[in-house]
Amino acid sequence: MNLFSNFKQISLIILLLASQDATSGIVNFIDSLSSAVEEKLSEKGIKPYIIPLHQGRLINNEEFQKIDVGLSKEQVIYLLGKPPLESPFLENQWNYIYFNNTDVKKQKSVSIHFKNEKVFEILVNNQSFKKLGLENYSQVTLDNAPLTKTKKNEQMAYAPIIVSAVSEELIGNISELCNVNDFKTFADIKTLNNADESTLEIRADNQSQTEEQFIAKGNAEAERINDFLKADTISYNTNAKNLKASGNTKYFNQDITIYSNSATYKNSLDEINFSKAKYYKTDKSGSGNAEEIFIKKNKDIILEKGSYTACSLNDPDWELTSTTTELYSDIDRGHAYNMVLKYKNIPVFYTPFMSFPLSDKRQSGLLTPSFGSAGNGGTSLAIPYYFNLAENYDATVEITSLSDRGILFDNEFRYLDNESSSLLNLSFLENDDEHGDDRYLYSITDKRLLFNNVQSSGTISQGTNMYSSISYSRVSDLEYFDDFGDSLSTTSQSSVRRDIRLYGEKYFRNGIIDYEISSLSYQPSQPGVSTQYKTSPSLKLNISNFSQNQGIKYNLKTSIEKFKHKDNSKTEGTRYLAYPSIEMPMRTEGWELIPKLGLRYIDYNLNNNGSEESKTTPIASLHGKLYFEKNVGNNLFTMEPEAYLLYIPVGNQDANPIFDSGVSEFKYSLFAENKFYGEDRLNDAKQMTLALTHRIIDEESGEELFTGTLGQIIYFDDRDVHLESNKKSHSDASNIIGLMNAKISDYSYLAIGAVYNPHTGHGMRNTARYRYDASTGSRNKLFNADYRFNRGEEEEIDLSGVYSFNRNFSVVGKYNYSFSNNRSNVEDLIDTMFGVEINSCCYALKVVVRNYWTGTEKDNVFYLEFLPKGLTSTNNTTSNLLRDGIPGYQDKVDYE
Repeated sequence: MNLFSNFKQISLIILLLASQDATSGIVNFIDSLSSAVEEKLSEKGIKPYIIPLHQGRLINNEEFQKIDVGLSKEQVIYLLGKPPLESPFLENQWNYIYFNNTDVKKQKSVSIHFKNEKVFEILVNNQSFKKLGLENYSQVTLDNAPLTKTKKNEQMAYAPIIVSAVSEELIGNISELCNVNDFKTFADIKTLNNADESTLEIRADNQSQTEEQFIAKGNAEAERINDFLKADTISYNTNAKNLKASGNTKYFNQDITIYSNSATYKNSLDEINFSKAKYYKTDKSGSGNAEEIFIKKNKDIILEKGSYTACSLNDPDWELTSTTTELYSDIDRGHAYNMVLKYKNIPVFYTPFMSFPLSDKRQSGLLTPSFGSAGNGGTSLAIPYYFNLAENYDATVEITSLSDRGILFDNEFRYLDNESSSLLNLSFLENDDEHGDDRYLYSITDKRLLFNNVQSSGTISQGTNMYSSISYSRVSDLEYFDDFGDSLSTTSQSSVRRDIRLYGEKYFRNGIIDYEISSLSYQPSQPGVSTQYKTSPSLKLNISNFSQNQGIKYNLKTSIEKFKHKDNSKTEGTRYLAYPSIEMPMRTEGWELIPKLGLRYIDYNLNNNGSEESKTTPIASLHGKLYFEKNVGNNLFTMEPEAYLLYIPVGNQDANPIFDSGVSEFKYSLFAENKFYGEDRLNDAKQMTLALTHRIIDEESGEELFTGTLGQIIYFDDRDVHLESNKKSHSDASNIIGLMNAKISDYSYLAIGAVYNPHTGHGMRNTARYRYDASTGSRNKLFNADYRFNRGEEEEIDLSGVYSFNRNFSVVGKYNYSFSNNRSNVEDLIDTMFGVEINSCCYALKVVVRNYWTGTEKDNVFYLEFLPKGLTSTNNTTSNLLRDGIPGYQDKVDYE
């Protein structure tokens, strides 16, 4: 019995109906089956800041114009960031939301399709907007989105993504600035707007003059084009051109406001001196007190016996005091001598010298230290330092003291230019006190554009490009990630990857040739993990053309790969593959039909007494889909039946080795030619896939309010090909897969996936994800609930969330529980976390306690991070932990 048992006799009729004139539909069976939920989760998180690249969710008109056909995945990530989910059936489809800055409520879905790791087609609201190889774009347009192409030599340059302008709605949720008391700024009181720099104007209620002195009393004011002085009394020496002020003295310029008992200006030094003063930086970066303040000719400021804080001066939560502080405007830095950091007027830190930034520009300096405690490392204190080496490269060094292990050194070096990007990470712990040996982890990632003469005319590209890519990692021992990893995904990492690639494309008028030369190997990083085959070298060459509708499309896929293994008893050898195919897509507004024919050849040259067998296999398929739609109010309802006939008459392949092959997850193989990944196995197939997709789409915004899909494979014969030897499958139908995404309200979304076995009547794999996200600005209101079930392997729930009681106080939490015990074998709780965040106008504090399963044992961890704003930047350690553990989490400090 199966889902479509009543449809076996009419299943082919669905394909015949493709000749009828169905109403116009949306495109593509795959479009946002699971990504719609994740895309829209970010819709309510439109925030006024430059988001980190890895959090890309939304794009605006300025960023959309930079995306063009032919860009690589890496370049799209540089520009937009990578979405959290790709399509469950088609891994080469990324989905974003476009919006007009003037009306963020009118979003459009933007879907980017990749082929051979390059942008092949861009769809807007499910309509083709740009497609590689076509001479004309679709008539779809985006508001204020010009179509100028990104220059070739700038495609790999970093581009920050401005998610939105600060709207009035968001301004109300930004954290309040500290009370600046009664300070005013130069802009508030200046009156001279057109005078030259030599002009000095003195005003007062009463004025008197002698031979050398001009005296002004009562609301006295002295003003020049760039500064302003107020006092009870101002005296001016007309010969020496010196000036003295006393009584309620207030001084203003573009950078600073100073209130003091008195002030003296010496013309010979072009220097102003203030005594018993309070100062306020007009860029709102801080304020303080000082016994004396000197403003030099070059605008440098010297504070004697002074203090500095980003808090209110009346009762600061924290402040720095020093014997001397020098603020240098030319280098945008300050130097403090005999510096003491006080919290609530209690000294907590002393240093004889400290250098700190005077603005939020990127500068070398100390980042926020963090304090923590872990069962496998003891108490830890991490002190990071950032080196701004040049405009396009920098480094961060962190020294962590682990009470039970020793001193851990971490270093990250980054380099980026228009044609390359590099990242070097190194962690080293000499003579681990617990382990007894040196512990280390290093990784190198480098990507470069070596050659590019691709020229574009309209949508036609011609020419050749070439790239190189290196990704190499090495870990000292099999327990490293257990001891030093800070997340379940890290601690359970079974191996580290090493690959070197040289790849590129040659574009010609009607098609593309892409090639790759590579070497790939893995290092086990967990006990009990078997060593994988090394592929060196691997040569791949693919040739394909750009077909018009109703035109012939051809493709040739070839590869030669040599496999080696450290175990001499393992079969080694070289694998040869050639797979030519042709297809003829036929598409109209209401249907599409794609017949395809191919011939696959595979051969092995084996040693170690391995058997050799070559196979030539014909492959035939027919893929058809219908589109039905109906308008109901402001929504568009669609019904999309789909059928996929596949015929592959291949026999048992047990004689062939298994170098790099495995079984793909079922949802990815529903419409795939081969259910195996890798090339060592090709499934035998006499089968038909039937699926039905229903969508509800908001016609104004293009947003999918609901998407539901049911699908199943019907088998017309037994299957002989498996990874295991001497195994057959006799069922007449596969499991049934169901996927559903729904927008429940403006802030809540639900995604469900299920795999049901109709032969046993049991669910095999079920997932459900609910998210409520009403976060705005600096206020987080977020809740996630995930349920995962995989029969015989795992069943668990994962609850997480963030709630802001007000602008300054939030709680965070996570509860990940296993019902099956299969993952931990000891404990049911996989990961629990609770924390509080305090985000005042002048400091941020994060405290997080965590209990989690490392993969081999339980560990208790405590994190403490204190950020005095205006003094240093966050090192993101705790924030990254919360982002990894709580989907959708945003650090409130990002909004300031």
